[in-house]
Amino acid sequence: MNLKPFNHFDQIQALLVKATREAIVQVASDIENEAKIRAPVDTGNLQESIYYKSDRLSTASTGPNRYPELPAPDENTVIVAVGATYGVYLEYGTSRMPAQPFFLPSILAVKDRMGTRLQGITIRLESEAPRG
Repeated sequence: MNLKPFNHFDQIQALLVKATREAIVQVASDIENEAKIRAPVDTGNLQESIYYKSDRLSTASTGPNRYPELPAPDENTVIVAVGATYGVYLEYGTSRMPAQPFFLPSILAVKDRMGTRLQGITIRLESEAPRG
C-alpha cells in the first residue's frame, strides 16, 4: 500500500479566514439594520447616520450634524457606528431627556444570531475543505 502524505492546512486556513470574515461583516450589517429599525425617528438623520465599516467597505453616508467617518479598521475588524452627533444623547438620555436606547438593544438582539453564523462557518468548512 502506497500512502501519500497530504497537507491542506493552508487551503483550510484560507477558507476559515474568508468564512469568518464574511460572518463578521454579516453580523455588523445585521446590527446596522436592527439599529436603523429601532432608532427613534424625527427627521431620519439618525437612521441614515448608522453605518458599518470594514477595511474594504463602508456604508456611511454624509449629512448634517455628523461626526467624521471613522478610519478603516484592520482586516479582522468591522465597526458599527452612529454618525449623528446627538445619537449618544438619545441612547443614554440627559438630565432633561429620558433615554431612548436603540443601539445597545440592537447589539443584544443580533448577539443571539452570532451562534448561527458560526455554525454556518463549520458547515461551510465541512463542505468546501479539500479532502485527502
